[in-house]
Amino acid sequence: RGLAEGDLATVITRTGRATVRVRLDDRLRDGVAAIPFGSPGLNRLTDDADRDPLSGIPALAQVPCEVTKKEPQ
Repeated sequence: RGLAEGDLATVITRTGRATVRVRLDDRLRDGVAAIPFGSPGLNRLTDDADRDPLSGIPALAQVPCEVTKKEPQ
């Protein structure tokens, strides 16, 4: 995807988008993105209505997303 350490990237889900700073981590599988809890804009990426049927807890992990390099404005 042409992303390098320190780049700004846009993360897009079906509910929103957020800009994040890229940090590469070879412990993650290809195609996996991880954003730490508490990151700015994280809540825009998840859907509060998408809840686990047993616990009622919102799905905060395993959210399909697209990550693209944010071009300078």
